[in-house]
Order: sequence, then structure tokens, then C-alpha cells
Amino acid sequence: MHKNLNRTYSKAITDFIADRGIKYVCACPGSRNTPLTEAVINHKSLTCFSIFDERSACFYALGLSKASSKPVAILTTSGTATANLFPAIIEAKLNSIPLLVLTADRPFYQLDTGASQTIDQRNLYGRYVNDMIEIDFQKQEINTILKKISRSINKLYGDHKVSGGPVHINFRIDKPLFDNIKKISIDYIPNNKNQKPVSKKIKLPDFKNPLIICGPLNSYGNSKHIIDLSKKINAPIIADILSQMRNENVLCYYDQYLDYINPDLIIRFGDKPISKKLNTFLDKYKKITYLIHDHFKENDDCPNKIIQKFDKLNINLQTNQIGDNIWINKIRENEKKAEKIVSSIMNSNTQAGLVHHIFSKFNNKDHIFIGNSMLIRMFDQFSGSYKPLLKLLGNHITRGIDGLVSTALGASYINKKNNYLFLGDVSLFYDSNGFHALRNNNIDLNVIVINNKGGQIFSQLPYAEKNINKFNDYWITPPQTTIKNIASLFNLKYYKMKIIDLIKNINKISSYNGVKIIEVPINHVSDMKFLESVEKKINKAFLPQK
Repeated sequence: MHKNLNRTYSKAITDFIADRGIKYVCACPGSRNTPLTEAVINHKSLTCFSIFDERSACFYALGLSKASSKPVAILTTSGTATANLFPAIIEAKLNSIPLLVLTADRPFYQLDTGASQTIDQRNLYGRYVNDMIEIDFQKQEINTILKKISRSINKLYGDHKVSGGPVHINFRIDKPLFDNIKKISIDYIPNNKNQKPVSKKIKLPDFKNPLIICGPLNSYGNSKHIIDLSKKINAPIIADILSQMRNENVLCYYDQYLDYINPDLIIRFGDKPISKKLNTFLDKYKKITYLIHDHFKENDDCPNKIIQKFDKLNINLQTNQIGDNIWINKIRENEKKAEKIVSSIMNSNTQAGLVHHIFSKFNNKDHIFIGNSMLIRMFDQFSGSYKPLLKLLGNHITRGIDGLVSTALGASYINKKNNYLFLGDVSLFYDSNGFHALRNNNIDLNVIVINNKGGQIFSQLPYAEKNINKFNDYWITPPQTTIKNIASLFNLKYYKMKIIDLIKNINKISSYNGVKIIEVPINHVSDMKFLESVEKKINKAFLPQK
């Protein structure tokens, strides 16, 4: 037994994780995690954030990791505090984001005794963490502990068997929590992270009509290698709004003409796309689809998965394996026709009009975080291509509205200036607690809130016209308070303006320091009429070719 080593072990562990690449720690207040909290906030190499809402804190950590492409730690006390991390952990796992989840716990003998803030935290997050280990300060030597932690940290990054993602380290800490720091002997623990790049050549079947589809990708550094491949095999590229590739010569209006193309080979990069129609298209051509990823993707049903580093793409092509010019020219003609139709009937007073025109106001290295529900779909369908080098982010895997404010704030801490968050009114209210993170962090973020009075995405679903009793109260759920009150509560700059005024003034507003909330009223009926008019025009233009 090793009594009275809580602060000693906590300091040694903090030194160790900092040496393993952790730079940021989101620490939530509590008693049981006191020795760990003291160690991280006093470490010279760590930047710590005090966030009292655990759900918000974990989403903030998610944003930090997304924007920095580095692992980030989240630290909590015991009990239900640990459960509040779960939504962000799920998003992190399915999006391969490396979160180091550090939870304090009561000694094992207190489990099932009625002791306060004591739940069974073992395997709490199940399959949504790459590893879960138990650390008991009273029963384990420090060098044994560090070896276990080292192996666990290596599992943050993913390999040929598992995708990158969170790991959970649960610390059992007994009283006295705040003991004296002692000198201990620590052995050198080598960093065993050794992910060997795959060098095996990729062999593709014969093709004439190849198509590259890029879903959400975390880094725009991959675009060069994907474009090189497209040129090599003469394949057009369909680029999702979160692919980091729409600033290249790619296809953006694919939703309008997918029914009229027939590929014989599809090469995918990244996660499943945003577009529902594009995912249906992929289901139709699943057997001829190849997913190239830099590590294994458990949550993807593509039958042909290839693990290959993007910067080391090694494809074995026969002399006759190249896309037919007739095929690629037809798709480019479809793209131009769809873009022309959409532009000709674009309604500036709709969400589609907003996303269609706003990109002209962005500058190189701006960060744009896109919320879920209707907004992400509008961005994907109608934003088109853009010239600036932008970083587009979103919690796109689970598509929830929880944590959008918190994640965007975390990402904005990394980028410092010129950050934008687009989200709906319900999403803002759902995660308004995230603004509490501003009490000790200076962040610049422009929050553009699309106020269409509730979750109008549900009004598009088939059962919306079935006259369901109290449909507005239980599906649309328009908030009963005001966006201006949220801004006032957190002492944030507030603006309310029409789309045309937002586009005119967005650069001026973004030049101001701090977090700004810009409310943009939207008429949902106008949105629906525009989408209907697009569908009619597209069908009229493309149907005769079918």
C-alpha cells in the first residue's frame, strides 16, 4: 500500500503526459480531482482552462483538438461529472479526435456503499474510447502506472486496427487528497508510438468512369495528394463542404444531378458526406467504392477499405486505367448547368442565399464552424467553391446540436482571429452555457444565429404534413426567450440584421474584439419555396437526358 502519494503521483503523471504531447487541459472543478488539478495548472508547459460545466468543457476540448490537430486532455471529478463528458466523447471517437479523458474516482471499497459522488466508472464510455485503464494510487507503483499510461496514450492516434480517438484513464484517489509532495524514483519510459506507414500498392479494378468523393476531412493539407490522384486517373472530384477542398477545381452542386451519372469506380476520402442524397448514391454503388484512409474506420460500411497515408499514396495503375474524357466532360457540363440554375433563381432572403454570398467576405485562414440541422445542408448544397484558404469545421458525425457553441469556442482559441460560427436558434439556446468559458479566456468569435423560430428541419420530414397533434410544441420547439437576452446575460456585443446587411457589415463586425452575436431572422416558408423551385428547375433541365 502506498499512502499519502496523491500529489506526488499526480505531479509525475502530469510531467509525463506533457512530455507525450499534451499541451491543453480543460479542468473542471471538484474535490476528488484536486491533486491532479493542482498538478496540471502548475505545470509550465500546459495551458489550462477552467470550465465548470463538464459537457461544455469536453466539447471545448474537442474544438481545441479539431483546430490544433493535437491531443487535448479533459479532467473531471467523480460521479455524474464523468457522465456529462459522454456526448463529446462519442463525437470524438467517430471523428477520430484524440481526447485524453482523465476522471478522478473514489477508492474501490466505496463503490456500492452509498458514498456521495460514487458511481461505477469502469468502462463507462464502452466502445467509444480506444482504451480504458484503472489507476490506483494506493496499490500501484509510479513506474507501473506510467507504463500503463504510456500504452494508453499511444492508442489516441489509431492504426491499421482501430481509428484514432479518446482514451479513458480513471484515477482512484483516497484521502487525504492534499498531502505532501515526496521525492520518488522514476524510470525513463520510451515513447512507443510507432505507426508505420503502409507501403503496399493499391490495385484498382479496370475503369472508364472514375469518381473521387471527398467527405469531411480534418486537414486541408491532404488536398494536394487527392488532386494529384484525380489528375493521374482523370477523375472528377465531388467535395463535401467540410472536405477542406472546395477552394480547388471540384464539383459542389452534385446534389442536383447525382441521379444522372453512372460511375464504374468510386474512390472515397474522409468521413461519410453531409449530403443525404450523396450517401444514398454511395449505397447504390457500394460494391465499386474504395475508402482510402490513414487508419482504420470502424464506423464505415464501405466494403473496400484501404489504409494508406495520403502523402504516400501508392497506386498500381495499368496503362489503360484512366478516366474517359467523355465521362469527365459530361460531369463538368452537369456541374455548370446546375450552378447556373441555382444562381439564376437564388433568393438572397433565404439560408441558401446567405451561404451562397457570404464566402466572398472570408479571407485566407479564416475558421468557419458550421452548425447542424438545416444549416449544414444549406452550406453543402449552395455555398459553391471559394478562393480563400479556409478551415471549415463541424460536429458532423453525430449531427447533434449539443456542444456547438462550446466546440466553436475551443477551436477559436486556437485560431485567435477571424472565427465564425453559423448555427440555428435552438442550437444556440441548447449550448448557451458554453459562453461561461469566456470568464477567463479571451476569444474572438462571430456567432451568426439563423433565427427561423425553432427546429424547422422537422417540418421537411414526411410526417410533418400528417396533422400530428401539437407538432409545433414537440418537434419545432420555438424558444420562448430571446437571442438578445443571451447576449446581454454574457455581456456580448449583439446585432440583429437582415442577410443583405450581414453580408455588407460582416467584415467590420469581425474586426471588433471578443464574441459577437448576430441574429439573422429567416422566413422558413421562403426557404421551402426556394428549395421547391430549385427542384422543379433541375428536374426540367435534367430529366430529358435520363
